[in-house]
Amino acid sequence: MRIRILTGPLGELDADEAVTALMAERMLDGKPALFYWGQQYGGTIDSILTAPALAVTGSAVWAAKAVMIAFQLVACLVVWRIGRRIYDERAGLVAAAVFWVFSPAVVWWSTKTRGFYGASLVLSLLAILLVVRLVQRPANSEERADRNDLLAIGFVVGIAWWTSPIAFFSIGPAVLVGLVQRRNLWPDLRITIIPFVLGGIPWWVFNLLKGFSSLETPAETTTSYWDRLEGLVTVMVPMLTGLRQPFSADWVLGTAVAAVVLSAVVVAAWRLRDRSWVPVVVIVGYPLVAAVSATSEYVGEPRYGYLLAPIIALLVGGVSTRSPIASALVPVALFMTTVFGVGALTDLGVERRLDNYDLAPPDTAPLINELEAQGVDVLYAEYWLAYRITFESDLIAAPTSSSRDQKILEVALAADRPPVAFYRDSESLHEFVRVFGTDPFERVDLDYFVVFIPR
Repeated sequence: MRIRILTGPLGELDADEAVTALMAERMLDGKPALFYWGQQYGGTIDSILTAPALAVTGSAVWAAKAVMIAFQLVACLVVWRIGRRIYDERAGLVAAAVFWVFSPAVVWWSTKTRGFYGASLVLSLLAILLVVRLVQRPANSEERADRNDLLAIGFVVGIAWWTSPIAFFSIGPAVLVGLVQRRNLWPDLRITIIPFVLGGIPWWVFNLLKGFSSLETPAETTTSYWDRLEGLVTVMVPMLTGLRQPFSADWVLGTAVAAVVLSAVVVAAWRLRDRSWVPVVVIVGYPLVAAVSATSEYVGEPRYGYLLAPIIALLVGGVSTRSPIASALVPVALFMTTVFGVGALTDLGVERRLDNYDLAPPDTAPLINELEAQGVDVLYAEYWLAYRITFESDLIAAPTSSSRDQKILEVALAADRPPVAFYRDSESLHEFVRVFGTDPFERVDLDYFVVFIPR
């Protein structure tokens, strides 16, 4: 399915992914960044690991995306380790298999290199694994093992602190319950401070120099906490479980079937509550924590629920171990839903590719070829197009708004009458025409694109 995605319409690079890749190329030039361009949060581990892949393959879109797939593969290994500790070996294997093949939204998102989601996924799962190790150890156990796990938790959580706030949507509930389970360790929590600071040293260095600007909330919202919580529970969770389609939010099998499926999982989890406390607590706590963030109001795609998907897989793995037949059939059945779901998502992307620039954006080759034929080497373009052009060609394209990188913008500002490119019928195009008119430009229409060349 991932090969199908990478080689089809869903495999095109969107603008945010292009930023990740451009940051990786900049790192190869010896100019690393501590945070995702244009944001004072969101660490750069994903770009750091993308850099060697691009060094080998050049500006290959598939190579940038393959790094994100590798993150998910590592996450599956950690899911297996968590599952075998909570339940047993078979449950761990089933949980890892389920997370690898299910759902359509998760499999698609695992091919999207959006800056920091891959590292956040692995770090959150490592933190949960360490918490599980800690709480499964008796209170009168070896003190050295407890201290080692506390030190490791501090270091992993510190790296996650630098990497992204979304990691704490799952780390928070898990650590909280772990503290309740092992109250005898509270006096020892002070030993986690130094590894926490060391793990997040890029964050601390940046913020000590910048007045802790990373703590400022850049997102604005008109929704309430309860509105965001409702969206996460009624749209995001069903999307992660394959019951609702990304973007359209259409129910795949209808609301009645969805209610039956989710109710069955809840009942099964309750029957296994003596072993399922970790996935149950994280599944319940995740939306409660995520809804605090203003950015969580967007539930059109699985970005803010992605880290919950492996926890759902753990629960499915634990439930399926009640029957050897179910252990074999559940991953296969869920994979088949992914096969059909990815097909439906591909059709949706092709049908609405000028509405969803991050689902199946049009191929930029016709536009790049025309610009190069016109002798263009620097231009402006709307945000969802600019960084794609810059990564996928030798051209330099600065965004008309929401510029993330000052160096690219400075090149465009110094250029002599650069052209401006848009997706056809985009809001940015209509705004540009409203402000500047069309008389000063020669308009060139290219399939999905429009270019305005100054006369």
